[in-house]
Amino acid sequence: MLEGPSERIDLHETFRLLRRGWLLIVACMVLLGAGAMAHALSQPKEYTAGASLLFRDPEFDQKLFGSTFISGSRDADRAAATNVALVGMKEVAARTAARNQINLSPKEVQRAVIVEPDGRSDVVNVKATLDSSGAAATVANAFATEFIELRRESDQKTIFNALKLVEQQIADLREQGTAGSDEGNSLRSRAQQLSVLGSLQTGNAELVQRAEPPSGASAPRPKRNAAIGLFLGGLLGIGLSFLRERLDRRLRSVESLSEAFGKPVLARVPVANTIRRGLASPRSLADEAFSTLWTNLRYFNVSRGIQSVLVTSPTSGDGKSTVALNLAAAAARSGSRVLLIEADLRRPSLARAVAAALPPGGLTQVLAGVMPFEPALHTLPTISGTGSVGNDRQFDILFAGPIPPNPAEMLDSDGMRQLITDAQARYDVVVIDTPPLLVVPDAVPLLGQVSAVLAVGRLGATTRDSVAELTSKLSILDAPLVGVVANYATETGGGYYYYYGDEDHDPAGRADEAPTVASAAHG
Repeated sequence: MLEGPSERIDLHETFRLLRRGWLLIVACMVLLGAGAMAHALSQPKEYTAGASLLFRDPEFDQKLFGSTFISGSRDADRAAATNVALVGMKEVAARTAARNQINLSPKEVQRAVIVEPDGRSDVVNVKATLDSSGAAATVANAFATEFIELRRESDQKTIFNALKLVEQQIADLREQGTAGSDEGNSLRSRAQQLSVLGSLQTGNAELVQRAEPPSGASAPRPKRNAAIGLFLGGLLGIGLSFLRERLDRRLRSVESLSEAFGKPVLARVPVANTIRRGLASPRSLADEAFSTLWTNLRYFNVSRGIQSVLVTSPTSGDGKSTVALNLAAAAARSGSRVLLIEADLRRPSLARAVAAALPPGGLTQVLAGVMPFEPALHTLPTISGTGSVGNDRQFDILFAGPIPPNPAEMLDSDGMRQLITDAQARYDVVVIDTPPLLVVPDAVPLLGQVSAVLAVGRLGATTRDSVAELTSKLSILDAPLVGVVANYATETGGGYYYYYGDEDHDPAGRADEAPTVASAAHG
């Protein structure tokens, strides 16, 4: 019972892999199929004609002598193999080439003729393949005839050698003057029998079916070659798809992402085609995904509530800023007091995504003591379930502010630690958007100050190697990683799967929509 789900997942992954590689598979099938057909059409036509030989012992020796003079094999398989070997002898090809109507060399005859048994029967088929139907039939018949003649001559030679021996014995009796004895009479009778037997020899083979000129060419066969090419192309395409998947280190499924992080996937966020001004449209798949994310985080640990969430990702372009912004909005819609801190001080992007103009202050100015905390906040209303702006459901954002010369030092300052402590006391939830942890180490000092760390992986882009490096670093730093967000998924067949295409292009983007965080910034 335990193996059932695993087997289903493997089969599901296989079908998904074939679906991703369908273009490669089709391309291989078309290329090999067309190539095989083109090659077949370019080849000269060949014709195959076949003659059939029947091996049968007429048992003349037994009829004449009352016993077998030339013994044969009683094993059917061995006899069939022997017959094929005999027919295929080089001497037969040489004798065939020597005939007047055959304009081929012995080697050409050997290449043109194929000798094969007809199952376990005593029949052997002689097939000749040449560029002319008439020549093919002529060579097949000549080859079969020459074999019969060669076998007849061989058997006659054996019998005539025995006849010479008997005649020598008769001559010896004449010299001794005993030619008229019983022994002499017996030898003369045996000599007469051998002479008759020699004249009756057929080689134990008969030409039971002569070759006729074929009506059509046996080769090339474009349709058959094309079918074989299509089949082999399909196998090649499937093999290349599996090889590409093996070599491709990108994570392409929710299951593989969860397995790589060793943590559950708390939400599957579809392609950001319904996110306007940074926030997901109400009742869209993206909106439902972020609501699910907040619900999972909220009830992740009943005994210890999550007051602060740090959002990070292995590399840039994973969409962590979009996740952080919409997570804050989802928490605010549930009635929580929420603060979103943009702690990416190197490439801030939230202000461009949600506001027409940069706010007057930001995190860097608060940490530098230039501006107090309150005036630096920007309040952003969420979008209600009806699609209208809900001022009673809003959250505060502390944007990054001007880019400082020392971002890592500012985030590792006492002022930043105190700011997080004060924020956790004032708000129900504090969401912190940080730079990719593998790109810059700015977020390392913040890992020990939050209740939970949320990792974002972009399906089809995030690699196993980057995830392994990130999880190793988080483990060393004892960071409270609680789960993963699978970004850039799409709904197919009742489940979310990744969007497979140009990774830097939003397939459903519209000109009248403001750019999303995922497309406007590196995170």
